Order: sequence, then structure tokens, then C-alpha cells
Amino acid sequence: MLASLSAITRQWDAMMIPTSGGGQGGSQTARITADDHAETEADIDRTTRLVSLRRFATDVLNGWTRVVMEDRPVSQALPDGTNAPSMCAFLTTHAQWMSGHEAAADCAEELSQVARKVTALVQPKRKTHMDLGTCPLKFETDTPCGGKVRAWPRSEDRDGEVMAQCRTCGTEAVATWWEAQMFDDAELKVWLTDGDLVTFVHRTWGKVIKEGTVRQWVRRGVLEASGSDDKGRRLFHREAVVYALNRKVG
Repeated sequence: MLASLSAITRQWDAMMIPTSGGGQGGSQTARITADDHAETEADIDRTTRLVSLRRFATDVLNGWTRVVMEDRPVSQALPDGTNAPSMCAFLTTHAQWMSGHEAAADCAEELSQVARKVTALVQPKRKTHMDLGTCPLKFETDTPCGGKVRAWPRSEDRDGEVMAQCRTCGTEAVATWWEAQMFDDAELKVWLTDGDLVTFVHRTWGKVIKEGTVRQWVRRGVLEASGSDDKGRRLFHREAVVYALNRKVG
């Protein structure tokens, strides 16, 4: 409980809501693309998540300070019910008494949840690898491995190329070799699918991206599809991609 209260207090200043949009154009609802009931918040802008988490944290802290005030009871040095650090200080003062309360476990769990959410937003963990795709290599049974192939952009071989490894069969090679095994030669195609673009961007600009990045570029207007194939996959004209991405990543 004390560790959670300390973490919330220590990081609360970083939870301040920016006074401007910070360059995030478009309406907030337009930027939200996941299904309404999806667990991810990756498509929600940081300001919206800040507002939501500040309200959630304040409500939780307010609820437990009221438990202390009503059950102890306390009539002096009452906290500001709209100020998270003030309520954290109050709960810290009464933590020992609260540890013997019948709702102590619930209080500790809820405060821990708030602390985890605050830490995740203020100090997000950076992904150190990137998924390139599914391993196409075949074993003696002639069935594909199917493992996930991951690249570590900071791990380079002697020629300076990004290394990638299959997490199932353990095969390790440079990213360009894996791309040659997974995909048709995108450089020779006029029309590119999202998957082709992943390969094309790496070979042309040396950048490792995911298909999700392509979708983001489309949503932001960086790229525009020119049609679709017989499988319903959208297609991009290679020359248009080169023109657009030379400005974006060149």
C-alpha cells in the first residue's frame, strides 16, 4: 500500500494534462480505430488517456480516504478530495490503521492497480524487438515451422544488417534473408500489398516496420491505396509509395 501511494505521488506531476493539442490533428474520436470493447488503448491519444486515468485515480483515492474518515473517524487534517497527492499523504498517515481494516486487501489491490496504470503511462516500457512475420522454413515433415520471427534493430552482424531469429526453430539470419524467404520480391512489383510494403520499406530505406505502421500511414494520409487485388487486399502503386515515403522517411 505504501509503495503504491509513493509511486502515485512521485509520478503525479508527470500526469499533468497539456494545455495544447501537442500537434495531434483531427478529432479525438477520429483517431480511435479499435473496436469499442477492445482491451487495447494503443489508438487513443495520450491526452485522452491522461484525463481518463487522472479521473480514475482521483475517484479511487477519494473513495478510500472517505472510508478512513468515516470508519476511524477523522475530523482534522482532512485531504483535498480533488487533489491526488493530498489524498495519498492522508492515506499514508493512516496506512497502519488501514492495514487492520476488513477492506485492507481491497484497498491495497486498488491502489496497486492505480500505481501500475500511472507508471505504465508515465514510464512506458519500450519494445526492443519487432515481429517480421511467420517462419516459412520447413522441417523433415515438410510442414512450415510457423514460429514468430523477431528482429532486434540494435543487434547487428558484421555487415551492419539487422539480425532476426525464429523463436521456435531458432534459425538466425539477417532481416533481408528472412524477407526473401517470406515474401515475393517487392522491389520488382508495380503493385504492393501491406505485406509487400514492409519488405519494400526495409530494402529501400533500411527501416524495419510492421504492417500496423502501414495502416497508420494510411489513416494519417501519408499513403493512399490505389485499388485492391482479387483477395480484397489494398494495393499501392510503387512509384507513389516512393514519392510519399521519400518525404516521410527519406
